[in-house]
Amino acid sequence: MTSIFISGVTGRIGRILLNKIIQDPDLCLAGGSASAASKHIGIDLGVLNGTDLQNILITSGIESIKGIDCIVDFSLPSSSINILRIASQNSIPL
Repeated sequence: MTSIFISGVTGRIGRILLNKIIQDPDLCLAGGSASAASKHIGIDLGVLNGTDLQNILITSGIESIKGIDCIVDFSLPSSSINILRIASQNSIPL
C-alpha cells in the first residue's frame, strides 16, 4: 500500500486527490498540509472530505510526518521549495 502526503490538501486539486486516495484500497493517507494561515489547520482529513474520520489532522508542514512513500504537491510556490528540500533529504518521490 502506498502512503501519500498531499501538500496543498485544502485547495481544489488537493481535495480531489484526497477524495480519490480515500476511495482507493491500494493507497493510504500519510497526511496533508495547508498554509499556516489556513482555517483548516487541525481539522481531520475525513471531515475536510465529508467522509469518515481518517484520524489524520491537517498540518502546516511535513517535517514531523513519518511513513511517507510519496508526496503530491499542489501547494503555493513559496511552500514548494521547502517540500522539495524535505523530499530530497529523505529520498521521497515528489
